[in-house]
Amino acid sequence: MDQPTLTDGVVWLTPFTVADGTAIGDFNLDEAHRLWFDQPPVDPDADVRRRHGEEVAERWHRAWRTGEELTFAVRLASDGDAIGMAELRPETDGTAGISYAIVPAFRRRGLGARAVRLLADAGLDRLGFVRIELRCDVDNVASASTAERAGFRFERIDRGAAVFEHVEGWRDTPRDERVYSRRPGDETG
Repeated sequence: MDQPTLTDGVVWLTPFTVADGTAIGDFNLDEAHRLWFDQPPVDPDADVRRRHGEEVAERWHRAWRTGEELTFAVRLASDGDAIGMAELRPETDGTAGISYAIVPAFRRRGLGARAVRLLADAGLDRLGFVRIELRCDVDNVASASTAERAGFRFERIDRGAAVFEHVEGWRDTPRDERVYSRRPGDETG
């Protein structure tokens, strides 16, 4: 299946293109993104980051075709700049994990919640998942709030569910995660 474009009229979820290489490469310039996605230090060379972003865009296209990852660019117009990403990671039991990121200049406007809601709706209604799960570190209050605004229900805290490799002070220390979910028919407000 070709990757669809999804929109609610405010945000568009579209395939990433190689032209988005700079945006993808620069996502990790954001300290919060590096923290919550457990990313290594950023290469200071803009060309290296762009090439890395181009490679990631190509990897995401391959992963879409195989069904391993369903990753979308978040945009404010169908042909606009990528201001973030949203993805579903299918599991073998018909569920999918969802994650997202919005660049700092566009945070606190509800765009992340719109993207998450839009992708979860498509995952449940069009892509056939029976459950979408959003996990975030217990200290990631912004993501917890986004999950709730996107219609996800809090289920539990998974003790020691995550281990960070790159975050100084948390390296190799189990971290607790909040677990939220949506299922077909859940009221999303």
